Amino acid sequence: MDEHKRLSKRALIIIVVAIVLLTNFLTYTLITTFGISFGGKSVIVVNDSYTAKKVDKLLYLYKELNDNYLQPLDKDNLWESAYKGLFEGADDQYTVYMDKATYDEYKQEVTGKYAGIGVRIVQGEDKLVTVIGVFKDSPAEKAGMQVGDKIIAIDDKDATSISVDQAASYMRGDAGTTVAVTVLRGTKQVPMTLTRAELNVESVTGEILDNNIGYINISEFSSNVSSQFNSVLNGQLKKGITSLIIDLRNNPGGDVGETLAIADRILPSALIIYTQDRMGKKQEYRSTATQSLNIPVVVLINEYSASASEILAAALKDNNAATLIGTTSYGKGIIQSLQGMSDGSGYKITIEQYFSPNGDTIHKVGVTPNMVVELPKNVTYKYGKITQGQDTQLNSAINYLKTKK
Repeated sequence: MDEHKRLSKRALIIIVVAIVLLTNFLTYTLITTFGISFGGKSVIVVNDSYTAKKVDKLLYLYKELNDNYLQPLDKDNLWESAYKGLFEGADDQYTVYMDKATYDEYKQEVTGKYAGIGVRIVQGEDKLVTVIGVFKDSPAEKAGMQVGDKIIAIDDKDATSISVDQAASYMRGDAGTTVAVTVLRGTKQVPMTLTRAELNVESVTGEILDNNIGYINISEFSSNVSSQFNSVLNGQLKKGITSLIIDLRNNPGGDVGETLAIADRILPSALIIYTQDRMGKKQEYRSTATQSLNIPVVVLINEYSASASEILAAALKDNNAATLIGTTSYGKGIIQSLQGMSDGSGYKITIEQYFSPNGDTIHKVGVTPNMVVELPKNVTYKYGKITQGQDTQLNSAINYLKTKK
């Protein structure tokens, strides 16, 4: 009898344990599969206790702010700030969250058609947003903005610690509206008020110089740049050019796919670049060799040639398809993925580092030219402004190509 009771008790314990385990399993399955809510409260599932504690703290602080702050708060603004702060924690100026308005503006800028003041900007070594290009006939040019100016304030916002994307967003806006910008020029602060205008950026321009030397300037790798480049190049080839200068000075980069397409047009069968992700996975990008450019080529670069422009310069240099002239490039050797979200917002995350065909690191190092040529003192490369007589880099390219006839 006692033995029977012990067996019954053991069986009961086993049944209870089985029911508890089954209940936990079903609860977990329902929550993760269907997003079940209990008592009007959503259950958030995370994959580890560390993240769970952090999410719980965030929700607690959100509630404290909403319940106790002196004035009613904009809840959307609180959450948007939280999303931005999460990305800022990566301590990478290229990894950013963008709200819907900023993301829409960013996508529009990539097409080369938007309203703004007409400048190209990067983050300088001093971490300040630095002007590297001023568009011809733009509001920035009319206001006297110069290459090398450091943007320190935009309207009533301090700009000394913001990202390039944030600065660009603040300066864009509807055509006809004004924006106040203060720049640091040397040690002097220069305030200016600019009226935004519609900008249709011409990313590829070209001309034929003396001695049948083709000249093509690529100001940035925006959408359809490769087709624009091919159109200009084919036109020059039909007119009989026997050598080519590709000017990538002050080109901040852009669409890597467009860069690869241009490299594919110039190179025979060859490695253009390769990338590696955080796991060490390697991805090679090669030219298809359906066509190549069999004339001497010079590529002009400077300290503001960055990202996608460095990919093209390094690919042509390492494959002996071009001679690089100028100064060492900026040194942005990382690639971001761009993703949109269902609510219209978006984000960029640095996902890969790229290397030259010879395996050289470009990030924070730059691409070294074959021939180092500086501009004269007090002469700054400014789109549409520097004269050929002052342009020692362009003149060096011309003189070099004359010897290749």
